[in-house]
Amino acid sequence: MTVSKSLLLTLAGCLFTLSAFADGAWPFKVYLDEQPVGEHRFSTQTVKDGLELLSEAHFDVRILAIPVYRYNHRSEERWKDNCLEQIHATTDDNGTPQEIRGEKRPNDFSLSTAGKSESLPSCIMTFAYWNPEMLHQSKLLNPQTGEWVPVNIQHLGKDNIQVADKDQLADHYHLSAPKFDIDLWYDPSGQWVGLDSKLESGGKLRYRLDKKS
Repeated sequence: MTVSKSLLLTLAGCLFTLSAFADGAWPFKVYLDEQPVGEHRFSTQTVKDGLELLSEAHFDVRILAIPVYRYNHRSEERWKDNCLEQIHATTDDNGTPQEIRGEKRPNDFSLSTAGKSESLPSCIMTFAYWNPEMLHQSKLLNPQTGEWVPVNIQHLGKDNIQVADKDQLADHYHLSAPKFDIDLWYDPSGQWVGLDSKLESGGKLRYRLDKKS
């Protein structure tokens, strides 16, 4: 079984609502269907005029205890006023390395990936599920590949999701893009608590907020 690359590349931008952040660390447990396969952990530090964030994901998919897929991702980001200021992200996607670098300039955002440079609008967002402003965007930056991805995001109402072994009433959103479909859940305070996405293999990758460590 393989995990869809088109899905994994969307996950590196996952954070919390900005108002809910304080210096510290927050883990999400990651499952392939019902099988635990890893963790995506975020640590933040407030700085003058913004926020510094470290995002680290480690997945290890096994069948009968035999490793069949490994994924490691690290992204260092700086944000200000809902805009990405800087990013340096490295990924090992089952042995395939990737790296992107980007920096906001006065009139654009300069992005470099795979030896190529690109100019994007000056105020951009990654797949930053932490920030409600993301839900109003029509394009988002893929922090693994550097792709500038068109998206459509819809509110589907409220339903229950299990978080930390408890049922949680949450707002349910659906994000669609050319290569993937993702369901997102936010608790009444606006904090992101869950994510589901179907894989090309037919399975489902799930994120669930774990207790703060």
